[in-house]
Amino acid sequence: MKRVLLIVDDIPEVARALKRFLTKSFDLVLVAHSAEEAERLLGDPGNPPTHLVCDHFLGKGKRLGAELIPEWRLRYAHLLVAVLLTGSEMAKLMSVAGIDKVFGKPLDPRELSQFLIATSDAAAAR
Repeated sequence: MKRVLLIVDDIPEVARALKRFLTKSFDLVLVAHSAEEAERLLGDPGNPPTHLVCDHFLGKGKRLGAELIPEWRLRYAHLLVAVLLTGSEMAKLMSVAGIDKVFGKPLDPRELSQFLIATSDAAAAR
């Protein structure tokens, strides 16, 4: 199975850093800087993302990652693993349906990578 990661973060530097670190663990890494851009990539039948890393706060006045992930998990069956990144409200967000794990900031990218790969291996074995 082809592993395709979608990173959703409104801050280009953060998305670039995550992509640079996680590229070696995936066949393809896609980046979106908005929910609209993410939905376009999620709906692409050519490279459907199997993994999602989404920031919680995607800009002032925008929907939160914790609101978007459950909807995307229902709509896109190819999305096997979904992770939320946040700098606040971590305990409250851990119980949101559809989110496999919440990572606090500052983030340890090695821990994130290990979780994504281990979780996807378990999902593929089912």
